[in-house]
Amino acid sequence: MQGIITITIPALLLVGNSRFIMAEYFLRLEYTRPGFPFDRYGFSTEDRLDLGTKGLQYLFNDAEITFLGDLTLRGNVCYPPDNRDCPAFETRELKHMQDVKEVTRQVFRAGLWGTVFTILIGISLGKQFNSSILRRSLIQGSLFTLGLITTTVLLAITSWDLFFRVFHGMFFEEGTWQFYYSDTLIRLYPQQLWFDAALVIGGLTGISAVLILLGALKWKSYPLDLSIRV
Repeated sequence: MQGIITITIPALLLVGNSRFIMAEYFLRLEYTRPGFPFDRYGFSTEDRLDLGTKGLQYLFNDAEITFLGDLTLRGNVCYPPDNRDCPAFETRELKHMQDVKEVTRQVFRAGLWGTVFTILIGISLGKQFNSSILRRSLIQGSLFTLGLITTTVLLAITSWDLFFRVFHGMFFEEGTWQFYYSDTLIRLYPQQLWFDAALVIGGLTGISAVLILLGALKWKSYPLDLSIRV
């Protein structure tokens, strides 16, 4: 049980912090910050925010792929430009978004049940055994998280292309997640956004691990009463 807590802490923190930034406010911060690459094919910031937010909404709602498939672009922002509106996403992009939605659901469902399971194990360790074991698990888990995040962030900074390929290769079949720069998915979610997201998730996860570590170290001076009274 001690090992389970140690191993699940980094996984749960990563999943939780990933969900935290998968929201409109993060897209707005990215699209409006200085230095973020503009869309060479004509999307304005509001175009990006509107379509990018709809992409996130699709991942968490119960809608079919027509939620995105029915969206259109004005002719002047299509590629190539046209006098008529064009579909916002091509077939390959829609298929990838279906894959992303399925992976997202599985990951966050596992994160939810993993959180519940870990809490129950923590309570069991604190009540049925020595609470120092739970404290040691939290310390080990937070240190493991800090080591893992440091390694991951360094890899992302020094070898971004490798990191990006490995990350996508873990969840998607080869060839299903590569697109042209003119495709809407790349125009909405360029690599710079992914790079920034990786750093933010890594930073938030590191801060979370430090808070757990400090709390566990303080626990020695202020033991927690895990007994349940009715």
